[in-house]
Amino acid sequence: MFHDHQELDVTVVAVAPVGAKVEVDGSAGLFGFVDQVKHPSWRDENVAPPQAGDKLHVCVLDAAREPFPRLSALRNDIDIARRLRGGGLMSTGADAHRLLIVSVESADASRAVCVVRSLYGSAPIGTLYRLPSPADGTVELTEIEWYGHPREVLDAMHHGKVCLVGSGVGALRVGEALAVQERP
Repeated sequence: MFHDHQELDVTVVAVAPVGAKVEVDGSAGLFGFVDQVKHPSWRDENVAPPQAGDKLHVCVLDAAREPFPRLSALRNDIDIARRLRGGGLMSTGADAHRLLIVSVESADASRAVCVVRSLYGSAPIGTLYRLPSPADGTVELTEIEWYGHPREVLDAMHHGKVCLVGSGVGALRVGEALAVQERP
């Protein structure tokens, strides 16, 4: 049984153009899937693509995905999973949705382009988010790009490039989690 944000050691058992099927070490018959974009070779040409027999350390991104849970071997995703399990970003209830800032590509006083991860729910264009202290402002999600394509919604647990607009947005920092702000 898999749980979101869990860390596992796995062995690659099959490779396809879209990713790798893996088996959990010590749990015969328990499989998961690492999308090609969630393997370090996708982003670093110096890392070899996965091959059958490779050992990987992964985290669970989506335990409910069928036919196999979605896993990631990216260091950044594993670090996020550790923070989430540690309680630093966990939240429940109506205000649970967060946007985790993964990187800030450009920013000025009123507009920022960031790579984010949508946590605990989907992020539609038009959503307002509270900036953390000391900025204490509100920003609006105005654009979403997912693998080069414009989107209206960034699905839960997915990464995407977004545009955030509002006063104080230039103060955003990597690792901050923005909470939803209700419209007045």
